Amino acid sequence: MPAHEYWSMSSAKYVKEAVKNLENDLKKVGKKLPSSRITTPLQYGYRPELDVSPLLNAEHTTFYQQLIGILRWAVELGRIELHCSVALMAQYLAAPREGHLNQVYHIFAFLKAHDRSRIVMDASRPRVDESRFHQADWTEFYRDAQEAIPPNAPEPRGNGVIMSCFCDADHAG
Repeated sequence: MPAHEYWSMSSAKYVKEAVKNLENDLKKVGKKLPSSRITTPLQYGYRPELDVSPLLNAEHTTFYQQLIGILRWAVELGRIELHCSVALMAQYLAAPREGHLNQVYHIFAFLKAHDRSRIVMDASRPRVDESRFHQADWTEFYRDAQEAIPPNAPEPRGNGVIMSCFCDADHAG
Protein backbone atom coordinates (compact mmCIF):
# COMPACT_ATOMS: atom_id res chain seq x y z
CA MET A 1 0.00 0.00 0.00
CA PRO A 2 1.53 3.36 -1.00
CA ALA A 3 2.27 5.94 1.67
CA HIS A 4 -0.40 8.54 2.17
CA GLU A 5 0.72 11.93 0.86
CA TYR A 6 -0.20 15.32 2.24
CA TRP A 7 0.92 18.82 1.33
CA SER A 8 0.47 21.93 3.36
CA MET A 9 1.01 25.64 3.11
CA SER A 10 1.30 28.23 5.78
CA SER A 11 1.54 32.00 6.04
CA ALA A 12 3.15 31.83 9.49
CA LYS A 13 6.26 33.85 8.63
CA TYR A 14 4.27 36.56 6.85
CA VAL A 15 1.71 36.77 9.66
CA LYS A 16 4.38 36.89 12.36
CA GLU A 17 6.18 39.79 10.63
CA ALA A 18 2.93 41.63 9.91
CA VAL A 19 1.86 41.42 13.56
CA LYS A 20 5.33 42.44 14.76
CA ASN A 21 5.36 45.48 12.43
CA LEU A 22 1.91 46.58 13.57
CA GLU A 23 2.85 46.16 17.24
CA ASN A 24 5.93 48.33 16.65
CA ASP A 25 3.79 51.01 14.97
CA LEU A 26 1.27 50.93 17.82
CA LYS A 27 4.03 51.07 20.46
CA LYS A 28 5.25 54.37 18.94
CA VAL A 29 1.86 55.94 19.76
CA GLY A 30 1.43 54.23 23.13
CA LYS A 31 -1.09 51.59 22.01
CA LYS A 32 -1.22 47.79 22.01
CA LEU A 33 -3.18 45.10 20.22
CA PRO A 34 -6.16 43.76 22.18
CA SER A 35 -4.92 41.01 24.45
CA SER A 36 -7.98 39.49 26.08
CA ARG A 37 -9.07 36.05 24.92
CA ILE A 38 -9.33 36.43 21.13
CA THR A 39 -11.32 33.56 19.62
CA THR A 40 -12.80 35.10 16.48
CA PRO A 41 -11.43 37.50 13.84
CA LEU A 42 -14.09 40.13 14.65
CA GLN A 43 -15.49 40.85 18.08
CA TYR A 44 -18.66 38.90 18.68
CA GLY A 45 -21.72 40.90 17.64
CA TYR A 46 -19.77 43.71 15.94
CA ARG A 47 -21.74 45.29 13.09
CA PRO A 48 -19.49 47.68 11.10
CA GLU A 49 -22.42 49.16 9.20
CA LEU A 50 -23.84 50.40 12.52
CA ASP A 51 -20.55 51.95 13.70
CA VAL A 52 -20.99 55.68 14.33
CA SER A 53 -17.60 56.38 15.86
CA PRO A 54 -15.68 59.38 14.43
CA LEU A 55 -14.27 59.12 10.91
CA LEU A 56 -10.50 58.66 10.67
CA ASN A 57 -8.36 61.54 9.47
CA ALA A 58 -6.41 61.21 6.19
CA GLU A 59 -3.28 59.78 7.85
CA HIS A 60 -5.19 57.13 9.79
CA THR A 61 -7.31 56.33 6.71
CA THR A 62 -4.13 55.54 4.78
CA PHE A 63 -2.93 53.40 7.68
CA TYR A 64 -6.28 51.55 7.72
CA GLN A 65 -5.98 50.93 3.97
CA GLN A 66 -2.46 49.55 4.41
CA LEU A 67 -3.61 47.18 7.16
CA ILE A 68 -6.47 45.90 5.00
CA GLY A 69 -3.95 45.28 2.20
CA ILE A 70 -1.76 43.28 4.58
CA LEU A 71 -4.76 41.24 5.72
CA ARG A 72 -5.87 40.62 2.13
CA TRP A 73 -2.44 39.21 1.37
CA ALA A 74 -2.65 36.97 4.46
CA VAL A 75 -5.93 35.61 3.05
CA GLU A 76 -4.23 34.98 -0.31
CA LEU A 77 -1.46 33.09 1.49
CA GLY A 78 -3.93 30.72 3.08
CA ARG A 79 -5.65 32.42 6.02
CA ILE A 80 -9.03 31.75 4.45
CA GLU A 81 -10.82 31.92 7.81
CA LEU A 82 -10.22 35.68 7.65
CA HIS A 83 -11.74 36.17 4.22
CA CYS A 84 -15.23 37.27 5.27
CA SER A 85 -13.99 39.50 8.10
CA VAL A 86 -11.39 41.20 5.91
CA ALA A 87 -13.85 41.63 3.02
CA LEU A 88 -16.40 43.10 5.44
CA MET A 89 -13.90 45.62 6.83
CA ALA A 90 -12.57 46.42 3.33
CA GLN A 91 -15.97 47.88 2.47
CA TYR A 92 -14.97 50.92 4.54
CA LEU A 93 -11.67 51.74 2.79
CA ALA A 94 -12.99 55.10 1.53
CA ALA A 95 -14.30 56.35 4.87
CA PRO A 96 -13.21 54.18 7.80
CA ARG A 97 -14.17 55.02 11.35
CA GLU A 98 -12.27 54.59 14.62
CA GLY A 99 -14.38 51.53 15.42
CA HIS A 100 -13.45 49.97 12.08
CA LEU A 101 -9.75 50.48 12.81
CA ASN A 102 -10.18 48.91 16.24
CA GLN A 103 -11.75 45.85 14.60
CA VAL A 104 -8.81 45.60 12.21
CA TYR A 105 -6.55 45.64 15.28
CA HIS A 106 -8.73 42.83 16.64
CA ILE A 107 -8.13 40.80 13.45
CA PHE A 108 -4.38 41.23 13.94
CA ALA A 109 -4.75 40.17 17.57
CA PHE A 110 -6.58 37.07 16.32
CA LEU A 111 -3.66 36.38 13.97
CA LYS A 112 -1.22 36.77 16.83
CA ALA A 113 -3.19 34.35 19.00
CA HIS A 114 -3.69 31.85 16.16
CA ASP A 115 -0.41 32.10 14.29
CA ARG A 116 0.14 28.45 13.39
CA SER A 117 -2.71 27.92 10.95
CA ARG A 118 -2.02 25.93 7.80
CA ILE A 119 -3.94 24.47 4.89
CA VAL A 120 -3.43 20.75 4.36
CA MET A 121 -4.01 19.12 0.99
CA ASP A 122 -4.64 15.40 0.85
CA ALA A 123 -3.94 13.46 -2.35
CA SER A 124 -6.44 10.71 -1.52
CA ARG A 125 -10.03 10.79 -2.68
CA PRO A 126 -12.47 11.56 0.13
CA ARG A 127 -14.93 8.89 1.18
CA VAL A 128 -18.30 10.62 1.30
CA ASP A 129 -21.58 8.79 1.77
CA GLU A 130 -23.66 10.55 -0.89
CA SER A 131 -26.84 8.92 0.48
CA ARG A 132 -26.66 11.29 3.47
CA PHE A 133 -27.36 14.31 1.23
CA HIS A 134 -30.80 15.38 0.12
CA GLN A 135 -31.16 15.01 -3.64
CA ALA A 136 -32.92 17.97 -5.24
CA ASP A 137 -34.18 18.34 -8.76
CA TRP A 138 -33.15 21.77 -10.05
CA THR A 139 -34.16 21.24 -13.69
CA GLU A 140 -37.21 23.48 -13.21
CA PHE A 141 -34.83 26.39 -12.52
CA TYR A 142 -31.83 25.31 -14.61
CA ARG A 143 -33.49 23.41 -17.45
CA ASP A 144 -30.86 24.11 -20.12
CA ALA A 145 -27.84 24.57 -17.86
CA GLN A 146 -24.54 23.22 -19.14
CA GLU A 147 -21.00 23.73 -17.97
CA ALA A 148 -19.34 26.45 -20.05
CA ILE A 149 -16.08 24.96 -21.31
CA PRO A 150 -13.99 27.24 -23.53
CA PRO A 151 -13.44 25.77 -27.01
CA ASN A 152 -9.66 26.25 -26.67
CA ALA A 153 -9.41 24.60 -23.23
CA PRO A 154 -6.38 22.29 -22.94
CA GLU A 155 -6.85 18.56 -22.45
CA PRO A 156 -7.02 17.69 -18.73
CA ARG A 157 -3.87 16.05 -17.35
CA GLY A 158 -3.39 14.11 -14.15
CA ASN A 159 -6.04 13.35 -11.58
CA GLY A 160 -9.11 15.45 -11.05
CA VAL A 161 -9.47 17.55 -7.92
CA ILE A 162 -12.23 17.28 -5.38
CA MET A 163 -12.58 20.20 -3.00
CA SER A 164 -14.20 19.58 0.36
CA CYS A 165 -14.87 22.13 3.03
CA PHE A 166 -16.47 21.36 6.35
CA CYS A 167 -17.70 24.28 8.39
CA ASP A 168 -20.11 25.19 11.12
CA ALA A 169 -23.21 26.24 9.21
CA ASP A 170 -24.42 28.24 12.21
CA HIS A 171 -21.12 30.07 12.75
CA ALA A 172 -22.70 33.39 11.79
CA GLY A 173 -25.13 33.14 14.68
